[in-house]
Amino acid sequence: MVIGTQIALFIMSEFYQLACIFCGRNRPLTSEFRLGELTIPPAEYGIITVRQVGAGPGRGHVGESTDGLRTIDRLNISEAMADGKFSDISGQVKDRLLAIIRSYLEAGVISLEEITG
Repeated sequence: MVIGTQIALFIMSEFYQLACIFCGRNRPLTSEFRLGELTIPPAEYGIITVRQVGAGPGRGHVGESTDGLRTIDRLNISEAMADGKFSDISGQVKDRLLAIIRSYLEAGVISLEEITG
């Protein structure tokens, strides 16, 4: 004997996300979404951030914190490539960028004239 019946209705819907071609993370696309302007020339942009961990209870914990995570240095792509600690990862960034540019050229969405200015 059936006393009660539950019916589950699943309504399908869609939403759109922009996937970062470098890291694969997704960000929801909304009507207000903008990438933002490049405020730092890409060659000068610090791809490696060096931070110092200060005294304190830690992230998300209540208590006195005097320093937290302080940015003490940034290395741009040239500096990172020249530094033995970061040459591998910065080389990966360079290789990924080249692969993106090559695939966009092959797809016909950019031209050499656009790259060279």
